[in-house]
Amino acid sequence: MSAVKGVNYTLYAAGTILDPGAWGSRVQLMYDEYEAEGLTTASTITVGVLPAGARLLPNSIIMHDALGTSRTLALGDGTTANKFMAATAAASAGKLWLTAIDELGVRLAASTNLVLTIAGGTGTGTIKSFILYAL
Repeated sequence: MSAVKGVNYTLYAAGTILDPGAWGSRVQLMYDEYEAEGLTTASTITVGVLPAGARLLPNSIIMHDALGTSRTLALGDGTTANKFMAATAAASAGKLWLTAIDELGVRLAASTNLVLTIAGGTGTGTIKSFILYAL
């Protein structure tokens, strides 16, 4: 058995003053919703903009109605469709969690749009985003 410490805990234990964006930051919510009516494949829905310095949190959720057979949703930044969440099945009603481990918790260098992309055909139904981020 090993007993190890995370990077920031090690710094904290050594008395280092940590970046408040990584240790002790405030969590903020950005909520949006969209009622899709025949939204064609490759359509995008901008659901918010994160300020520079924000860290997108993995407990953010995209909730949706059954959007139709073979439909998927991805969350990106308007340039990379799946930057924060890979295209994930949205045929049945449910919730989608952000999954891009290399992008979550990373301090954003610039203001960043959050853009949902629908694929797999035309989608119809309610889509709600609950985006949590730390500043």
